[in-house]
Amino acid sequence: MTTAWIAIVGTIIGASTSYLFQRLTLRRTEGFARSEQLRARRIDAYSEFAEKVMEWRRAQTIRLRRRIEDGKAADDYDALRAESQRMRAQAWSAFYKVKLLCGDPAIEQLALAAIEATHEMWAALDGEDEVGGDRRRLDELGELVRERLDRFLEAATVQALGGQGRRRLG
Repeated sequence: MTTAWIAIVGTIIGASTSYLFQRLTLRRTEGFARSEQLRARRIDAYSEFAEKVMEWRRAQTIRLRRRIEDGKAADDYDALRAESQRMRAQAWSAFYKVKLLCGDPAIEQLALAAIEATHEMWAALDGEDEVGGDRRRLDELGELVRERLDRFLEAATVQALGGQGRRRLG
């Protein structure tokens, strides 16, 4: 009889222990899956943000070059303005996605700095009527956008890859 009780108690202890370890393993697996999903969503949001900022930068550059060369009299100026505004809206939308997912105020500030630099490309225009601006200044401001975006991507990559940073090729 004692042997039977020992077997029953041993079975119950074994089953309970097995159940506890399975629950711990399940929690760990679920946590890992959630963190991997968040990491993948962050990478998507960060790359989309970079793409949209560069598209807005391109639209700004084309529009401002045309404004510097021809003023508002350019035949396609209104279409260029509409394209620039569309790209700006997409960049802001991508920024808000970054803001929702990043969870790091420093990364959010770096993203905002890239947005602001793109908007500030208007500083290439001079005078009250903004005609006859400086193309070299426009190029410098465009490069500033790229530099700020690179800073954002460096920080975002470190976060997304868990401190590994970007790997340099070549």
